[in-house]
Amino acid sequence: MRRGFRFKGIVSVLAFLLVAGCANTGAEDISSGTLAGTINGEAWSFVAGWGDPGDSDVLVSLFSGAATACGFEDGSETHVLIAVPLTPGTYPFGLDKGQVATMVYSMTDGTPMNVVATTGTLVVHEVTAEKVTAGVVMVDGDHEVNGQFEVTLCP
Repeated sequence: MRRGFRFKGIVSVLAFLLVAGCANTGAEDISSGTLAGTINGEAWSFVAGWGDPGDSDVLVSLFSGAATACGFEDGSETHVLIAVPLTPGTYPFGLDKGQVATMVYSMTDGTPMNVVATTGTLVVHEVTAEKVTAGVVMVDGDHEVNGQFEVTLCP
C-alpha cells in the first residue's frame, strides 16, 4: 500500500513539473494586446517600429520608445528584431523550423547583447506594400514578450 502511494506521489510531482515547466508559446497564447513583456529583467512595451522588406521576408525592428523610422540603430536601446515572412500564417519558432527572433539590450558597459528566442510563435495577419500586422509570443529564459504589433515598411 505504501509503495503505491509513493509511486502516485512521484508521478503527480513529475506531471506538475512537466506542466509548470512548459511555456505557453502557441498561437492561442498570443495576447490580443500591444506587444509587451520583460527583457533583461526590465519591463518592455512596443511603441514604434518599422519593417525593411526583403525578397522572402520583412525584417521588423520594434522599439519601446521613439525611434527614427527606417534609421540606423546602434543597439543602445532595448528592441526586438523579427524576420516576418511575406505570407500570412502561423510560424512556430525553432532553429529546426527556420524561424527565430532576437531581443537586443545593452549590457552595463553599453555593449549590445543579443538574446535569440527559439521558443514561441509568430502569427502574420497581413503584409502589404505599406505595412506588416502580426502577433508574437517569444521566450528565452527570463526574457519574454507577447502581443500584437503593426509597423510601416521602409521605402
